[in-house]
Amino acid sequence: MKSPAVALTIAGSDSSSGAGLQADLKAFTACGVYGLTVATAIVAQRPGAVLSVEEVSAKSIREQIQAVLPHYPVAAIKTGLLPSARAIEVVREALRNHPAPLVIDPVAFASAGTALASPDARDALQTLIREIAYLVTPNRAEAAHFLGAPISSTDQGRDAATALYAHFGCAVLLKGGHFEGPDAIDWLVTGDGSPHEIRAPRLQGIDVHGTGCAYSAAIAGRLALGLSLVDAVRDARRYLQSALERHSVWTMANGSGIKALAHDAEP
Repeated sequence: MKSPAVALTIAGSDSSSGAGLQADLKAFTACGVYGLTVATAIVAQRPGAVLSVEEVSAKSIREQIQAVLPHYPVAAIKTGLLPSARAIEVVREALRNHPAPLVIDPVAFASAGTALASPDARDALQTLIREIAYLVTPNRAEAAHFLGAPISSTDQGRDAATALYAHFGCAVLLKGGHFEGPDAIDWLVTGDGSPHEIRAPRLQGIDVHGTGCAYSAAIAGRLALGLSLVDAVRDARRYLQSALERHSVWTMANGSGIKALAHDAEP
């Protein structure tokens, strides 16, 4: 029996399972990839609200990585929430000589706007990206932070992605979900500087958290299967679109609705 490809996520734990390493594992499974996890923070969260963020110790992060990375054939790695400069340094030391492509989702804030990472983490994260990232996947706000200037429209997305490629020296996927317009347009700039447009119809009335986690994890999963970067991103975007279209809804006791991605979406 053939063993599945293996991918590793280093990310925060989300108690609602909509984002973080729980969402990453669901995306890996949808890809047919075996997922390993390293927890960097425990986030007490539900859609629209973060109650607390408790950072996992550097010692624990280091030992979790040591427990799995040398012993499994890890073919791709993604990071999500890295809550402090200390956590980022542990990850940098552990991964800098590993051959698997590293996808960095530069998580700093929850969808509700709550800060998840400390201010010192933001500069350390940029160093990590420059040194060992294969792909970085910022959304509009994260890209604007890195560039030090607002990105006002989808039309500026291509130029912003190209500027980020020059800034970091690695491939960049600027996600377009937070822009306006009938289509969500992502811009991928590959390692040779070539831009690629990834377009999907914008879905109205679907407010879920964890889309960035699922997208970057699906990319990592497809890289673990041996796809090229362009094919991995396009396949992952189709997966995300299907997960959004088939989202689940629960009605709570107070009558409000909670929505979540359908990770049993078509791969």
